[in-house]
Amino acid sequence: MANSHSDFTIIRVTPTIVEDSAYADGDVLFTATAIPNAVRGNGGCSKLISAYMIDKRKQAFDCELYFCEQNTAFGTIDETADISVANIEAAKVCCVLKKDNDQGENQDLDNIHINKIVGMDGSDDFGFPTLLQAGAGSTNVFVTGVIVDGTPTFTETDDLELIFHIQYK
Repeated sequence: MANSHSDFTIIRVTPTIVEDSAYADGDVLFTATAIPNAVRGNGGCSKLISAYMIDKRKQAFDCELYFCEQNTAFGTIDETADISVANIEAAKVCCVLKKDNDQGENQDLDNIHINKIVGMDGSDDFGFPTLLQAGAGSTNVFVTGVIVDGTPTFTETDDLELIFHIQYK
């Protein structure tokens, strides 16, 4: 259930990834993963004010995060993203942000990466805040990750965690 005590909430999701296989540039890192209660009411809109990715294996990679109203496959995990124009239109993309390995990374933790998600240019200037919209009849927004640089290999299917700071009003 959505947070009814505050106009702000933090939502954590763990996308499913493939273990023990090297990803490549252009591969789907994870398929459409629901951000539950990303908006308060069915078909509603909220403001994404910040986001982070925790990488439990400290892999060096960059990826784009596609936020969509609909649960639409961009392809198969660990294979080249292959989505048709019709399907990308049906997904109703809200925004695209980036996990940039060289930007917003913690420096003093030895065993884990925590990256701040940034705009496509590598800064917050063109990334946050941004709006998220849920599809009709839903309070979920969906996020898909696509590798744009690096060849990470994860050892567990739950090696990544996404953290979203959301404002409802």
